[in-house]
Amino acid sequence: MRRFAAHKTIRNANHAAKARKFGVGFSRMRPTHPKSQIQNPKSGFTLIESALTIVIISTGVLAIMAAQQAFHKKNDWAQRNSTGLLRANELRELT
Repeated sequence: MRRFAAHKTIRNANHAAKARKFGVGFSRMRPTHPKSQIQNPKSGFTLIESALTIVIISTGVLAIMAAQQAFHKKNDWAQRNSTGLLRANELRELT
């Protein structure tokens, strides 16, 4: 009988050690603290870092949009220029 009681005490001690290791309660192996306390306070981004990232990315997007507008204007000019040259050459060949 004593042997059984000693074995049971050792088993409970091992169970309690595992529970402490994983930060859970002894009774049902459930967390004893809310999830918000589990997170590392140094992980994640601050508000300043996020705002700076948004500013940098939006500046890049605006620069790309401005460059695209310039490309469209130059493409339009090149198309009109080539059409004019083609018509001028046809007119010269007719005379």
